Amino acid sequence: MAAIDLFYAYSRNVLELSSYVWDRALEIAIQPSINKDMLIILLPLIATMFVMQLYFSRYRREELGWGSAFGNSAVLLFVGISLLAYLLNNSLFYFTNKTDMSMAKTLVVSVVIIESISLTITNFFHSTSKRLAYRLSSVFFLNFIAIISVILVYSNVSFDYITLISSILIFFILSLSFEIIKMVIPEHLFGEFKEIKESMKEEEVQLKEVEVEKKEAEKDEMKKKKDELIRERKKIREERERKNNQLFLIALITLGIEGLVRK
Repeated sequence: MAAIDLFYAYSRNVLELSSYVWDRALEIAIQPSINKDMLIILLPLIATMFVMQLYFSRYRREELGWGSAFGNSAVLLFVGISLLAYLLNNSLFYFTNKTDMSMAKTLVVSVVIIESISLTITNFFHSTSKRLAYRLSSVFFLNFIAIISVILVYSNVSFDYITLISSILIFFILSLSFEIIKMVIPEHLFGEFKEIKESMKEEEVQLKEVEVEKKEAEKDEMKKKKDELIRERKKIREERERKNNQLFLIALITLGIEGLVRK
């Protein structure tokens, strides 16, 4: 019985937590309609996130690229600076107005700025692996962080673990939605064929260059062998002439000795 009571108590707590998380997620989602001041920042971020997800759903094999990763992290930095200016202009910066709300908002903005600076530096110098950098600097990931940060800074949503779990829930819901969109949108292969064709052309050019280098190397090798053969023939000819001279000298000496003996 104790185990059953514990199970029911645990299940009730999970259901209550789920209810709180869902309600908080809805509260976060409706904030742009309540506080329209944040729309000037949110609309470009949301539009960019959806458009880029549609683009990469269409061209699935295309990589993000270091330049795009660097640009995405720089955009997050601009958002962080804009949020910092909002805190300063509205007396919500913790070091000028020490309240729990200002501390939470300042913490969010600080995390955004530190993350954006770190990603900008690592992307600029290619300090991490390409796969990790492209994931952390994707438009969806960084724009989602920027959107949630803007909502939390501009609104009066409570800063607690419920908000954190709700934000994660929204992230997974959006991820699932984009995966469904990716399944619906057909992949465009013309660009892939074009890349393959260009790659084949580059390989053909490289192959021709290798063949030319190979022929030049063969010519150089043949020239070296020819020069060695000429030197060897010259050496044999000189050796033969030297021996002939020796034989001639020996013959002269022999004839001289025979002449002296006859006398």
